[in-house]
Amino acid sequence: MPMFRTIQARYTLFLVLFILLLFVLTVVGISQLVAPTLRKTEEQVVLNRVAEVAEQIKGELNKVQAQQRSITQTIPLLDSDTIDKVLPGLVDQYGEPKVFGGGIWPLPGLRTPGRNKHSTFWHRDANGQLKVNTFWNSAEAPNYYEQPWYKGGMATPRGQCAWAAAYKDDASQEPRTNCAMAIQRDGVPYGVSTIDVTLGFFNDLVARKEKDIGGEMLIVEADGKIISNSTHINNPVVLKNINDLAAGSAFAAQVKSALQNRDATSHRVEFNNDGVASTFFMRPIEGTPWFLATALPTQLITAQRDDVLNTLALLQIPMIVLLVLLQIYAIRKLVSRMQALRSNIDALSTGDADLTRRITIRAEDELGAIGHSVNRFIVYLQNMIGEVTQATGDMASSLDKLQQTSAHTNQILTRHASETEQTVTAITEMSSTADTVAENAAETAAFTQRASEHADRSRVVVGEASNSVIALIDEVSSATHKVESMQQDAQRITETLG
Repeated sequence: MPMFRTIQARYTLFLVLFILLLFVLTVVGISQLVAPTLRKTEEQVVLNRVAEVAEQIKGELNKVQAQQRSITQTIPLLDSDTIDKVLPGLVDQYGEPKVFGGGIWPLPGLRTPGRNKHSTFWHRDANGQLKVNTFWNSAEAPNYYEQPWYKGGMATPRGQCAWAAAYKDDASQEPRTNCAMAIQRDGVPYGVSTIDVTLGFFNDLVARKEKDIGGEMLIVEADGKIISNSTHINNPVVLKNINDLAAGSAFAAQVKSALQNRDATSHRVEFNNDGVASTFFMRPIEGTPWFLATALPTQLITAQRDDVLNTLALLQIPMIVLLVLLQIYAIRKLVSRMQALRSNIDALSTGDADLTRRITIRAEDELGAIGHSVNRFIVYLQNMIGEVTQATGDMASSLDKLQQTSAHTNQILTRHASETEQTVTAITEMSSTADTVAENAAETAAFTQRASEHADRSRVVVGEASNSVIALIDEVSSATHKVESMQQDAQRITETLG
């Protein structure tokens, strides 16, 4: 294309394409490498904030567990009557409203020989006061030592709580759980101590954390029983099953699915929460039979990542623009210097080509090196032209001498030619004279007979003369050939000089 014939256009296009490629690679690299790391970090931050609920729950339960240890260590030191007097104070020793009640549940016959059910249980009434409850000792009550919570407490390690599934009973409509811990007397199992804890404080924790993280949260048991309310669900749902809510709530449906596929690790999935792209997390609450389920709008999780990427873009775009401008400026400066170099070379090659001029070197770089090379070439041309001029002068002088020699040779040849013509004329006249003499000799043969001796001598003389003439003719002929050869040589020289 004509517009890309110049180095400036090609290099500018290459730079723009390179910057675009670099930008694309940067975007892809950030999206494929940096963004997932940022999102993972943000998710971990969110999970840590969500885990605060689990940690607070564990903290509250650990307080109950510590309270329970003091009870299990005190009861073996007391007699039966003292247990009834001391137990209310042990249950309410911290004044925690969430502690609904507590009791001791000896094994059959150990507290009172022959008596299978002899428990002491205190719980709060409507006014929050602890009242004794003897229901479990009555004949119509089921055997407490056969209940799952009792067996769980007896099976746990010493000093550890067995947390019961959430429930409510005739004693109170307040949903609660209990911590059952084994009691030993003299190293022998004695029974179980329990502290009942209401689930209401779960609701407060969940409500505060939902507001803090801007998401939904539920605490559920493995079988789907819900033990906390949610501010995103209008009606109370404690002790309801998550299966009953799954049809009308995308979050509940995710909780149901996660419980069906639960394991010891966290569960994570992205889903559409009633038109809002959300991320679901579920994790077990360590040391309890409960799971903490959370749903957060994905936009909240990725907000920090988006801020970081936008900041990178805001920093990168000006840098790219500045880089492009600097590169274009550098290319223009380079092309300008190349054009100046070309102009200098053109000036040297046009007109009279003043070889005394030199290219001005502005910088000792690649173009400066080219300028030095051109200057050296100009010096070489200057020297060569000087040598050619001197050689031309020498040739002109030699030609002048040759012309003079040729003129002198022509004069000599002309003189020889004239002498040769005179010689030929003389020979011709001598030949004519000889013929005349021969004719006269024939005519006078008769008259010379008498003087034969005299004639013989004359013939001898004539023969000698004829031999001399023949020799002279040969010499003249040879000279003629030489003259012709010299004339030819002179003509060639003349033609050469002409």
